[in-house]
Amino acid sequence: MKKIICLVLSLILALSMVACSDAKSDVNPQVETEESAAASENDGFTLNNSILGEEYTFTYTEVPTKVVSLASPATEMLLALGLEENIAGYAFQENVIPEKYQDAFNSLYQITDGWDLSLEQIVALEPDFMMFWNGSPDYTYEFLSSSNIGTYTMTSDIDGAKIESVYDDFINMGKIFHVEDRAAEIISEMKAKIDPVKEAMKDVEPVSVAYIDAYSSEESVFTAGDALVADIFRAAGGENVVNDTTDPWLNISWETIAAANPEWIVIGVYEGAEDADYWIEYLKTNPATATMDAVVNEKYIITGLVDLTVGERIADTVPMLAEYFHPEK
Repeated sequence: MKKIICLVLSLILALSMVACSDAKSDVNPQVETEESAAASENDGFTLNNSILGEEYTFTYTEVPTKVVSLASPATEMLLALGLEENIAGYAFQENVIPEKYQDAFNSLYQITDGWDLSLEQIVALEPDFMMFWNGSPDYTYEFLSSSNIGTYTMTSDIDGAKIESVYDDFINMGKIFHVEDRAAEIISEMKAKIDPVKEAMKDVEPVSVAYIDAYSSEESVFTAGDALVADIFRAAGGENVVNDTTDPWLNISWETIAAANPEWIVIGVYEGAEDADYWIEYLKTNPATATMDAVVNEKYIITGLVDLTVGERIADTVPMLAEYFHPEK
């Protein structure tokens, strides 16, 4: 599991979705069945997206009706948009689903309860659409195209992603699934929570923050660089100490984190990874990190992976972090 997640995240986290055609090959990986023919049709909505770093042009002409979701944020975004009936199956749920979506989530088919999933298991569901962490070497355009599976790769977890990128992804998903009104409602609800915090943080001196992913190792820190995480910190009155890279996710030495001497440490935890207590104890006992201000002052914030990545949860994360970083505000 550790090997899989580190590979997936380090190759750039990005969720994916929908029926499409490739500008390079003119292949349209869209299932042509009675079910898809009966689905609502779009008006040729076109986007440029990438799969494993390769750029493709995708044109969405039908609403997907058999979606396979292989990442927690993707599953939650579909549920937020009221699309549970469009989900053929899910896997790799990294964090507990929010209570408001629990009933809908419980009605979904779980493809596997572990971390092993074959391409044959995916194809057996005859999906017309897939969402996944975009770093998996198995989920290539060639696989999707040959299996008639569409996709939409999210923009909000690539290098340089911002909170506004999440809004863009909801807008695009709303168009693809013909739920534009619901997408607009979600964005409005998110802005109502995030914008007042961003306004309040405009004149504050940002605190320095380091992100430690629970899939780090004792040899190196797996952390966020120029990623959505950094913009979430910024909105909450913090500044990511890993700010000299264009990589969204990377491994760096513990000594590099220690040299930055962050005031706060945010630990992202999820299923299958070491828990937060493990890393807090490691920070206290590792000579390279034991004297950092955040460790000495015990300024740790524990959050789920999904709370810091793509999806509506970040609207609760921003004000939560702001309360820690700047309680006076």
